Order: sequence, then structure tokens, then C-alpha cells
Amino acid sequence: MATVPWLLFACLILASTCNASKRTQDHIQDLLADNAKLKAALSSMQKSFSELSRQVMMQQTFVEERIRSDGSSGVKQVRHESNGDRIYFTPDQTSFSAAGIHDHSDYTRLIGMGELNAVINGVEFRTRHNDYRLAMPASHPAFNAQVDIPHPEVPPSVLSKPTVAEQVKEMKLWFKAFKDQDHSVRDYRKYFQPVLCYLEGFWSVDTETVQEPFPSERHFIDAKTYADLHEKVGQICRIRKIRLVERLVDIPRFMTSRVAYIFR
Repeated sequence: MATVPWLLFACLILASTCNASKRTQDHIQDLLADNAKLKAALSSMQKSFSELSRQVMMQQTFVEERIRSDGSSGVKQVRHESNGDRIYFTPDQTSFSAAGIHDHSDYTRLIGMGELNAVINGVEFRTRHNDYRLAMPASHPAFNAQVDIPHPEVPPSVLSKPTVAEQVKEMKLWFKAFKDQDHSVRDYRKYFQPVLCYLEGFWSVDTETVQEPFPSERHFIDAKTYADLHEKVGQICRIRKIRLVERLVDIPRFMTSRVAYIFR
């Protein structure tokens, strides 16, 4: 009879162990069910995110195609000094000069050119105040490297003059012949050779840090990162104050499935 309490105690322990084991199994089943729900929710979110990303990329393509259907590549708007209550009162390609080009003879090799809006193969963007240096692509493989365009030789008839005053007088004749396009006076064709300046752009991997498209002695992009740049563009360009806008650029950005690109 003394063994009965021990048997009862052992049965109680066994029953308690069975109940605990059942609760553990139920808890595991609940965790597995929750895990399945989370996986389904995550899969749905991934699918939605993928579809949204694709929609954003398609939207960029749509915008570019819409711009392409509006017209060809070229200058769309330049700095202007006049406007009015009709859209056609605001200049586009030409205001005080073609493409906002102006004189900067106070700088060496510097071509004055204001900020402008342009389209290149469906990509619309706005530059900063350009004022670019008269340079050409370098032959060595460094990225975006440039070298100065060599100056033409001075005409021998100018160098042969004994005094500076006489050289200046002779040089004026060469400039006048070039202005009048009359090479019978002075054959300027060898010494006044045209230089083709063109605007180009390309997509590059987004480095987050703003990189100047080309050097300028007078202007720079007033931002350190592209995130900072886009924020400033969104705020300041609503004001359209020229001294603020001329140091900002409005350039598009697009993403593929893995890489972000910025237009430069």
C-alpha cells in the first residue's frame, strides 16, 4: 500500500509531461503557421515592390518617348531677359544671343555661356551656368580628360612688323578680313580655323557624390551630393532667381533592376 502514493505521483508527472509536450507541439504549429503567413506576406511585398520598380522604370521610358515625340534633340530654353503674358513672348533658343553665349575676354580660353535647358535623344535636362573652357577630349584613357585646343599660328606678316603698334595695325586687317569673309585682303583661312563646340551627355553609374561635368573658372554645381542637389532644385527652382538657379543642374536619374544611373 505504501507504493500507491508514488504511483499516483508518477502518473501526475507523466500527465503533466504529456500536457507540456502537447502545448509545445501546439506552440510549434502556431509558429510554423505564423512563419508561413510572414513568408506569404513577404512574397507579396516583394512582388508589389518589383511591380512598382518596374512601373517607375517604365514611367521614365514613357517620359523620354513623350519628349522624343515633341521634337528633335537641341536647345529648348536659354537664359532670357524678356518675357510677357504669352508663352511666345519668352525666348527659347535666342534671347540677347544664341544659346546665351556671351563674351568673357577677361578670362583665358573661356567661352561665356549661360545655363540652358536641352534635350538629347529624349533626355531633358538643365545645365548650370556653363562658361566652359575651350578644350577638347584628351587622347589618354583618363575618364573625361581634356586638353586645351592649340592656338593657331600668328600670321608671318604680323610677326615681321618691327613694333607692337605695327603688329596691332596689321592684325586688325586680318580680323577685318575674317569678319568680312574676304580672303583676298588677307588669306585668313589657315589662321582663323573654326572650332566645333557641341553639347553631349551620357548615363553614368550614380556615385552619390556630385561630379562636375567639365571645369569652369567661374561656376560650379552648388551641391555635394545628388540627393542634396535634387532637394535644392525642388526648392530653389520654384523661385527662379537667376543667381541661385545658375549654379544648379536639373538632371534625370533612373534605375535598372540593380544599378542607379545619373545623367551627366
